[in-house]
Amino acid sequence: FGFPLTLGVAGSVFVAGLSGIYYGSKSWISLATVIIGDVAIRLALLVFGIELELNFEVLLWFLILPYPIVLLISALGNFKKLIGNSFIDVGYGIAYLNVARTLLGALGTSFIISGVPIFLASQISLTSQTHLSALIFALILTRAPLVIGVLAVQSYFVVLFRDLANDKTKFLLIITGTCVLIGSVLGVAAYFFGQQIINYLAGENFLLSPLFLALLTMSAIPTALLAISGAYLLSNNRHNVYSL
Repeated sequence: FGFPLTLGVAGSVFVAGLSGIYYGSKSWISLATVIIGDVAIRLALLVFGIELELNFEVLLWFLILPYPIVLLISALGNFKKLIGNSFIDVGYGIAYLNVARTLLGALGTSFIISGVPIFLASQISLTSQTHLSALIFALILTRAPLVIGVLAVQSYFVVLFRDLANDKTKFLLIITGTCVLIGSVLGVAAYFFGQQIINYLAGENFLLSPLFLALLTMSAIPTALLAISGAYLLSNNRHNVYSL
């Protein structure tokens, strides 16, 4: 499976790069085509393949095929405009270094988000798998609304910060304050209604204290603030600080 996986990684890089151009040039329709089209086409192909009971290798190709499709559709009739309006405001060496720093920072963020379940799994014995399942389920359910929401618009925040000449700090304070407020409200909601929601979705086998659910929900606030401050740093060309 090495060859299709390599093509998949390459396709993901091209799609990410093109999405960055769409963000920077504010080509929102083309960007929406990439984001929505990628998910919709991949889901349709997977459902089709599973219904026909195709083997894993074919399904793997179905996962890769959406990349060139969305690239062609989104760039159709828009390619010359993109090339004409797209440029790099630094040298190639600095650009490559900034990309490397951004990837390093993104890698660190992914460890913060995904590392907690991995850490829990490594610390809890096989005899406590029920407790581990409850913790990971609660972790995803409580932290995802805020963290995933902020990460989804992080690139958009980079563009917003870039276009704000003198009000970047003010906008940063507004966004971070809003994030803290939303996270706090979600924490209170988790305290009073978290266990009921978990019982409704997964039955009554997972029993967690209200205080634990509230703290778990509010623990998403620092991660979300990290994503927001990261967008602020990138818009100010502070890639070295972002990578730290």
